[in-house]
Amino acid sequence: MYVLIHIPKTAGSSVMNVLNRTLNTRNVLHPGTQSEMAAPCAMSAEDLSVYKAVGAHMPYTELRELFGPSATYFSVMREPETSTISLWSHLARDSGQRGHPQSNLD
Repeated sequence: MYVLIHIPKTAGSSVMNVLNRTLNTRNVLHPGTQSEMAAPCAMSAEDLSVYKAVGAHMPYTELRELFGPSATYFSVMREPETSTISLWSHLARDSGQRGHPQSNLD
């Protein structure tokens, strides 16, 4: 089992696309909406065992409780300055959109 600790704005969607193509989409669990984020926590160990990879915006501690020490955990990180600029642009562009809080960036 591969577990992506998906840090926002760090190519997580690209990594998930590679996993989907490599492992077959039905073998990859990637909760996409806020309401789906709790899905892995509500699933039984048997239900989770059908997946070869999982990607989630969840802390490592919670993921480790779900998948144990035998899973391979990984994450993608970005250089801090470009990450901050990207996040700022993302918030400015998508402020008030689905799943994004209203913010005043002016």
